Amino acid sequence: MSEYLYWLHTTEMERISGALRARDATRVLEVWQDFFEPGHFWVDGKLWAELDSSLGRCSIRGRVAAERLPVFLGSHIPADEPSLPTVTSLRLRTLAGHGIGVAVVDREGEGEAQQRAPTGVRDAFFYLMRPRGGRNYLWRLFRSRDDAEHYLARHAGYGPEAAAWAAALADEPFRALLESPGPEGLATAGGRATLG
Repeated sequence: MSEYLYWLHTTEMERISGALRARDATRVLEVWQDFFEPGHFWVDGKLWAELDSSLGRCSIRGRVAAERLPVFLGSHIPADEPSLPTVTSLRLRTLAGHGIGVAVVDREGEGEAQQRAPTGVRDAFFYLMRPRGGRNYLWRLFRSRDDAEHYLARHAGYGPEAAAWAAALADEPFRALLESPGPEGLATAGGRATLG
């Protein structure tokens, strides 16, 4: 069974987030506002399952199977670094920027991360680390396969593994990743969700 990431529309996300935090104040909520569509948010399947009738109305605008959004770490960053964000967090952030894949650039202040700084939330470059992590990382989202192939071929530190990863990206735009959620997606929200 695939894990899904959900694209929601609501005018009540602030109130919903407050209600969820009231249940567990120590919890980090993975809710990413869509940077191109006002009133739209990205959440994982676990959080979506909690959006029951007591929390407010959300419309599902679409969903993406998590495995359709690849993450490239490369060999220059060990996968067990404790400050690395979760794969789910990276995927949600990438979807918020309408990307189809994401690769790590470097640790903050090292390598190319010394010369690059994101210019805004819609920028292809962004910083992300695990909550309460001690080290930040610069990431690069890609909005097309050509973009990924071109970027990874031009920058030192990415070898044949990166080229193969980029070549395997879906050759389709962000909107093509979106699926209309099936009945099981609607049922998880206490019957209050509507298909947008």
